[in-house]
Amino acid sequence: MLKKVLTAHNGKKWKAFPKVPDEEPVRRWLQSLAKRFLKQAPYKFHTTKTANQFQERKGQVDLFLQRPAAEGGDKFSYKDVLVVGELKKSYDTGRFKANFLQLTRHVRSVFADQPTRRFVHAFSLCGCKMELWIFDRSGAYSSGTFDIHSEPKMLARALVGYATMDDDTMELDTFIEQQDGHCYKAIVCRGTTCYETQDSHVAKFSWTSDKRKLEVEPLKQAEAMGAKGVARVVAHR
Repeated sequence: MLKKVLTAHNGKKWKAFPKVPDEEPVRRWLQSLAKRFLKQAPYKFHTTKTANQFQERKGQVDLFLQRPAAEGGDKFSYKDVLVVGELKKSYDTGRFKANFLQLTRHVRSVFADQPTRRFVHAFSLCGCKMELWIFDRSGAYSSGTFDIHSEPKMLARALVGYATMDDDTMELDTFIEQQDGHCYKAIVCRGTTCYETQDSHVAKFSWTSDKRKLEVEPLKQAEAMGAKGVARVVAHR
């Protein structure tokens, strides 16, 4: 797939990249690359035309990939989103904070509706300058900005990678059935989430600081002392 995508680059620039890189023509260009060269990939690129197409909350997303099971129709859900992308006409360092916050709002929505996701992939393409991101509960990590014309392999690898990543690389939760419940409206937080197990226990997921004592330690101490009304730890990791 990577070699096929790179055939759309003439050695100096991407052949069909819009002369005026407005968001809409760039979006169509990226989607055309995916349709031509990533037909066999499990994940497809999508976009929203209005701010009401996501079921949970308002907001337009320039580009995103979602689970295959959710394909079809013009309504989307953040619980199905895998990767989010933000497009801008030009690269303006003065607009970095505003553009970054716009991207993080989408990532925050993904974390809110997928509380057990360990991290979320995202990207921004401003003119011909691209930046790849990974967000987890401690913050955001950047690839650094690169020019897609002078470094075509970076763009090609990103597109192929996003469209073909397996569940582990995407950090998808494939074993928990989620129902209505409380969602954290933040990225950098513990993201504590509890689920009822099939044998009527409670499974608790949270992202904790390495500077804090493990929660299991005082619970084990309480159990050893015979304390009443304290949760009993069955297993942990």
